[in-house]
Amino acid sequence: MNDEKITEFFIKLTGELAELNANMKNVLDKLTNHEQRLTNLEQKKDDGWKNQLLMLLAKATVIGLVAIGSLTGASGLIKQVLGK
Repeated sequence: MNDEKITEFFIKLTGELAELNANMKNVLDKLTNHEQRLTNLEQKKDDGWKNQLLMLLAKATVIGLVAIGSLTGASGLIKQVLGK
């Protein structure tokens, strides 16, 4: 190999390494952003009105089912479910 071929090889190698370095920086930025989003989601404990509404609806459903069951004569089944 002569000097010109070696120079071309090193120029090509330097260009490819620069491209790989840029790609690695992009990947690292994306991973950092992803980690930041996950951390925010893990630390955020929002007990907003939606969660409270769902809890109240679940309680109302259970109470309604017990009341309807009691009125229709399913007290034996309810007693077994509640363990009394």
